[in-house]
Amino acid sequence: MTEIIINESQTLEEIQAEFEAILAKKPAWAKYTGSQFTDGISVFVAQMVLRSERFAQRKLQEAHITLASNRASILAKSNDRGFVHRKRTPSRGYVRIENSTNIAVSISAGEEALSPDLVPIQIISPVDVPANSHVDVYVEQLKRTDYQTTVLLDEPYIEVTLTKAITEEVSRVEVWVLEPSTGGISEWEMLHLFRGATDKSKVYTEYYLPSEQLGFRFGNGISGKIPEVDSLIQLRAYSSEGNVTLSDGQTFSFTRSALNRDLTITSILSPENGVIPEGQPITGGADWATTEEIRAGATYSTVFDEQVVWDSDYEHYIKQSIPELVWVNVWGEYEEEAEAGGRHTDHINTIFASAYSPLRSQIEIELDVLNALTERIMALNLRVQYRDAVAVPVTFTLTGTVPIHRNLSEVAEMIRNAIDLEFGGKSEHINEGIKEKDMWLFINNLGLLNDFKLDLDTAIDIKLNEFIFLDAINSDITISYERML
Repeated sequence: MTEIIINESQTLEEIQAEFEAILAKKPAWAKYTGSQFTDGISVFVAQMVLRSERFAQRKLQEAHITLASNRASILAKSNDRGFVHRKRTPSRGYVRIENSTNIAVSISAGEEALSPDLVPIQIISPVDVPANSHVDVYVEQLKRTDYQTTVLLDEPYIEVTLTKAITEEVSRVEVWVLEPSTGGISEWEMLHLFRGATDKSKVYTEYYLPSEQLGFRFGNGISGKIPEVDSLIQLRAYSSEGNVTLSDGQTFSFTRSALNRDLTITSILSPENGVIPEGQPITGGADWATTEEIRAGATYSTVFDEQVVWDSDYEHYIKQSIPELVWVNVWGEYEEEAEAGGRHTDHINTIFASAYSPLRSQIEIELDVLNALTERIMALNLRVQYRDAVAVPVTFTLTGTVPIHRNLSEVAEMIRNAIDLEFGGKSEHINEGIKEKDMWLFINNLGLLNDFKLDLDTAIDIKLNEFIFLDAINSDITISYERML
């Protein structure tokens, strides 16, 4: 059997010539050399060999996370690196619960209600509603579903997975285990890579399969406890529809019908406790991580390793925990004292943070940032201090020319809208800052102007808790027709 050995630089004609040379050495085929018959066979074989080589090369690229295009390949490499991408983020807001009876009513945490469109919401903290009064309550767009399985074998690294359909919708999962030896049920803690766990630690770790299923892996009896045989593992999955908005004035119905007799529940825009600004409905959710987010996260995870040490680590972790943020800045004692112009004991062992989202109030973001970071730095004897983010609009002057067949006002409006989308206050690129060269290149790539001049107001002293964005609405854009010489 004769082999055809090719390399990446060989062309179709070179492979064909090599095959014809092989045929010429075969006595049975030599007499047909140069005929239309052998030409047809050699073309077919050359095409087959070249396509097989290209197919093999493409498959080989799937082994590298930076070159892979299939989501399953990227998830597999992420799993190899111990990276767990973010889940869905639920929309959140406030509802008003009114009690029309003469008796106070208690509502437990986790109580659920449905909107007229059957969108579920969940009350996060327990609340008491006084008689003939009302209470404004914080809610998230969540629905709890329980799944359970029984441990059949005493073996290390027991794994339990959710289905793909459930995984796509899940926002968070609580893992509870009922052990037969004690008869009690307890919640187990998620611990990345079983770091610091002992044989008695009730911990587990999360992972994603290439089939897009969320899995839960228990310990091996050394790093993490093995659930007892006949233990009942209960997964309490809280699913969400992600980015959904529930407007003001909607009347909900409790899923526990007994509550509907005494209480009415309505979405509101301005709660009396003032936690969110007036005019904000139940909103702010986000879908689970995109393929490119997973690729970038897994690439960085080798260095990050679910720990926070440098300023970029803090920013990365905050963005992973609160995906709707478009700007984040984290700084330490040295930067704070340089801006303040002096030292202070309050700056010692303190991490400062500031963040912005067009969908969230600063009070809400502060609570989320503090909750996210406090979990990570308690053992490091550090404190977190949040600073409200301040938006600093920057204007520009743009003058340009267009061909005589273009409408001046339409071109100006198209440019204004494009700049606002790319560099405005809701842009995802705010964190990268605004560079005049980037703006110039962006305008040029729009292909609307034959020639233009750009002047950007850069005489601004930016503080650590301030972020800049282009105010395209109040900027001067002057478009005229190109002069013909």
